[in-house]
Parts: sequence; structure tokens; C-alpha cells
Amino acid sequence: MDNIRALPEGTRLEEYRIEGVLGAGGFGITYRATDANLHKVVAVKEYLPTEFATRAQDSTVVPNSSADARDYAWGLQRFLDEARTLARFDHPNLNKVHRFFEANGTAYLVLDYVEGETLSEVLRRQGTLPAGEVERLLADVLGGLAAVHAAGYVHRDVKPGNLMLRPDGSAVVLDFGAARQAVGQRSKSVTSILTPGYAPIEQYDTKAEDVGPWSDVYAVGMVAYRCISGVPDGELPDAVTRARNQRKGVGDLAPAATVGKRGYDTKLLEAIDWAIEVNEEERPQSVAAWQAALPAAGGVAPHPVRKEQTTPAAKLEQARQRAGWGTSAKVALAVAGMAALAAGAVAIFPRVDGGRPVAVFEDSERTKKVVPAPFEPRAAADRSAHDQAGDAMAEWEEAKRTDTPAAYRAFIARHPGSALIGLAEAKLAAMEGAQ
Repeated sequence: MDNIRALPEGTRLEEYRIEGVLGAGGFGITYRATDANLHKVVAVKEYLPTEFATRAQDSTVVPNSSADARDYAWGLQRFLDEARTLARFDHPNLNKVHRFFEANGTAYLVLDYVEGETLSEVLRRQGTLPAGEVERLLADVLGGLAAVHAAGYVHRDVKPGNLMLRPDGSAVVLDFGAARQAVGQRSKSVTSILTPGYAPIEQYDTKAEDVGPWSDVYAVGMVAYRCISGVPDGELPDAVTRARNQRKGVGDLAPAATVGKRGYDTKLLEAIDWAIEVNEEERPQSVAAWQAALPAAGGVAPHPVRKEQTTPAAKLEQARQRAGWGTSAKVALAVAGMAALAAGAVAIFPRVDGGRPVAVFEDSERTKKVVPAPFEPRAAADRSAHDQAGDAMAEWEEAKRTDTPAAYRAFIARHPGSALIGLAEAKLAAMEGAQ
């Protein structure tokens, strides 16, 4: 792959020799390189946000202007912070970060070089994946993400291009999007911080703090939908378009239970439909909760979950505790405020026409949404969980306003079952680590 901003082949970065470009985007460039000491191939990721910086003739990276210098430096620090975070993970389904360093006025991450091809390349060639391969893909990806979520982090950019399939069929999750999201928020460039078609609706609000495991679950669910439907990248509807069309009653994405009914397990299809709910309250709130709804891949039992997580009431309670939104009307208001982001987009309904899925409109009365029985919401008369969720949300807002270790400790002690616990623990850990 050629890139005019890339370092030339043969460039030395400490003990690494650049051999070529593996990929490039608005945030940086990833190279194939050789470790001269260990005589092994590695991947080297360079921080080069084209919105703020460019390559000078001496190979250094410099801000585009004095006005961009502060944002460039801020983003560089976020890149290094993310490197420190990723270096903590050692999981067979996560791309391992071995080290990071600064040079040429920028920074570099050294990662495992993963042999294989991206899921995006596989789907471009063959359209869909067989059922067994989809189930194994989900098992691998969710296994890696479970480790990430357990540490209090979220990937934020799961998509076919960030999933590498090894020759043995196993999957590796690549290219976390947290630092890119931070830089995108700084630049106000939404397209630099999410991937339409895979990003959940909450990521379109750059000030929202309700991004969490449920956000990655949506992205993985849309990846699975892509795998069974054959709808190409670029033609999957973004979450804002889906929400707007649902609000208008003009139809939505055809259910996975309909699209894949001839070749895929009903349990798998119903689980996918659950994961890709536009309203984040209605999705699985954790990887473990979703794994419990999926068929076992290759006969391997899913990740163990607490018994109460498998009940419909518990699932809805988790959602309410996390979000504090009581009605779909509030969701509609939030969507209306983001409508400009999706101007000109259309809803997509996969239909095979000459072997290729195409975009068509469907009558919402004829395209009824399939709601799997295990995931039906409980009766509105059950108010206790809703009241508890309101208390938790109010105390969470007070803890954020106070923003002290004592406030977060008090929240954790009072609401051990809240889905906000992960955020509270992450805030507390960050504060205690800075002391």
C-alpha cells in the first residue's frame, strides 16, 4: 500500500526497519517492520493526525500551523496514554502491544504482526460467512472484549476492518479507537471518531458519557449482521438514520431473524437482533449477558454469567440503572437533536437481487420487528427497579459533580448492582493512580 505521508521503506526507528505500509487513515499510519534485534516481523503504528499535522522533508511530523500545535500535542498524549493501557492486555484475541516510544516529533506503538486477512477482505470476496464461522468469530471477539471491559475500557471501533482472521480461523481484535475518539472530539470531526453502520447511537453525541460495554456489543452485533446478510460496508444504515426512521414509523433494518432464517441458528439470529437495538437501554448491557443468549461455538460453553443476568427483568433493570431514561420519548428527543448528522441517508433493507443485497424501502406495517420472547420488557406496573435506577442515576450525577474519590467510593458502596459501577471504578482508579 502506497501513502505519500508514509515513512520510506528502509527507514530505521530505533531497532525497527520499516518494510512497507499495512494501513493508513486520518489518525495515523501502520507499518510492517522488522525487529533487527529479534529478527521478527512486527507492526508499528505511527501517530499522524492529518487534521492537525503533516510530514516534513526530514521525516519528522509537525503541526500544520501554530494554531494546531496545542491540539496535536494534546492528541499525542492521548495516543501515549492509550498505548500504556493496551500494553496491560495479554489475550489471544487482542493484538498485543509490546512497547511504545517517541521519535520524529511523534510516537510509535510496536504490536504483534498478525498473519491473515481482515474480516472486511473476506466478506468483500465471499459476501457472507457460514453459521459456524460466525459463531466462532463472535466467541473470539467477545472473549477479547470481555477482558477489555473487565479492566474498565471500551474498544469504540469494532468493525470488519479491525478484525483479523488468522489462517487457523481464529480472530484478533485490532486498532482501539479511544485515542482517536478523544482527538476527534477535540477537532469536532465526527467521521474521525466512529464508523457509520457499526457505531452505536450514543457515540454520535461526543459529549455523552454513557458509552460502555453495550456500545461495543452493538458494533459486534452489526458485524454479525453484516456477516449473515451480505449487505456491503457503506450500505449498512447508521444508527442515527435507523432511529429517525423508527421514530417516523417508516421502517428499519430487516431483522436478522428474517434475513438469515434459511441458513443460521434461530438463537443466533435472535441474539443479533437484541444486540443491534438502537436504544442502548434495550441491548445486552455486558458481553457476558449477550454470550448467554448466543449458541455455543463449536460446542464450547459460553462465558459464565450470574444467574440473575439471564432474566428479562434483570436485563431491563441493568439498562434502567445505567441510563436513567424512562421513556422512548426521551430517546426520540435525543435522536432529533442529532438528526443533522444523518442528512440524506436512507434506511436499508437487505434483499437478494441477482445475488447482491440492495437498498429498498419497506412498509413498516409489513415489516414488523421480531422481538425474541426471552427479551420482552417487563410490565410497566413493576416500578421498584425503575425507582432504584432513578436513585442510582441521581447519585451518579452528584458523584460526577463532586468528582472526588470519596464520592465515587460512596456510589460504589451504595449501588453495587448498578451498570454504572464500571465507570465509577474507572474514575476512582484514575484518581488514585494520579495521587
